[in-house]
Amino acid sequence: MVSVIGSRALHEYSNNSPGDFPESELSKLRSAIEAVEDSVFLEAESGSEVPLDEELASHLDSYAPGGKTEHQLWDNSNHSVDLYNPNAKIAVEIEKTEQKNIWKNLIKFSRGKEGGIDYGCVVVPDNYSTSRGERDLFAHAQHALRFTSPLIPINDIVVIGYHDPR
Repeated sequence: MVSVIGSRALHEYSNNSPGDFPESELSKLRSAIEAVEDSVFLEAESGSEVPLDEELASHLDSYAPGGKTEHQLWDNSNHSVDLYNPNAKIAVEIEKTEQKNIWKNLIKFSRGKEGGIDYGCVVVPDNYSTSRGERDLFAHAQHALRFTSPLIPINDIVVIGYHDPR
């Protein structure tokens, strides 16, 4: 089973957060991550993407109606989110490898109100190996969240870090 190593929230860095991420939804997201079998990572072919989006969708029916793992929330935009709970207005982005995409996800959430987002969540590994060495995407995501906190007008964003078992 995949282990969650921690989480940090936008409201921890900003005094003007209108509302904390709903604890019950955070618990559901953490449980879904922890329910992912190590084999999902270990059996992924080298060079191919780990199907973490689909695996989480299978544990989060309210975030993936019909198993859908791409949700277009903005008119006149090609941007989408991986998982979306329309009742709780929570968008989830699952980033497995790219540091630069963490920034893009946070900026995407800054347009959240027009797309029906009150809360955002970015799921990242703490460990990712590249040709330039090991990267801690969870630490990077925390830094990015702290840096962008004054710019993000939605209620709250949570970054959840997990340990990639590879």
